[in-house]
Amino acid sequence: MARLSRDHVLIPVFAVVLVAVLGVVGLAVWNARDRGEGAAPVGLETSFDPLAATRAEILAAFDGYIRASVEANRRGDPYYDGLALYTDGVLRLQIAQSIMTHNDNGRYYLGELKSEATVESIDMDADPPTATISACIDATDYHLVYREDNSPVPGAATGMRYKAEAIATMNTDGRWLIVASAAHRDQAC
Repeated sequence: MARLSRDHVLIPVFAVVLVAVLGVVGLAVWNARDRGEGAAPVGLETSFDPLAATRAEILAAFDGYIRASVEANRRGDPYYDGLALYTDGVLRLQIAQSIMTHNDNGRYYLGELKSEATVESIDMDADPPTATISACIDATDYHLVYREDNSPVPGAATGMRYKAEAIATMNTDGRWLIVASAAHRDQAC
């Protein structure tokens, strides 16, 4: 008859003990969960936003749109390449038209335009996927001036903070582009 080694006897014993320990721990965790123990304290619950990365991409596109618009205005270039990276459709044409008009009159915007934006909604089922953005635009350091000497244009609106809305759509290559934007200069923020 074959003789069993000590290892052959200990392995099954160890397996039984391990299963028993895991069972006791699992039962304790299960019971604690049923009693509400081990849950996050009230007010500290964590939530998972499955669209967090998408929201970040949309906000990056909006920020890029603001920066590209400022740079295109500064350069007086209605065809500035940066605009194509962040805008599309009618909005890009409106920006180009505005710059051409300012160029014809020897004007441009000087300074910085800042924004604080949030994504209000995302519709991934739309064709193309669409998002709405609300923002507070800070134009306190952004002024319409004459290009020849940077003197202020009389009658031009002075720098202010105002509300704005925008629409973004996902391009066929997966990038979000700003396709419409409306400034509400009569609504301070």
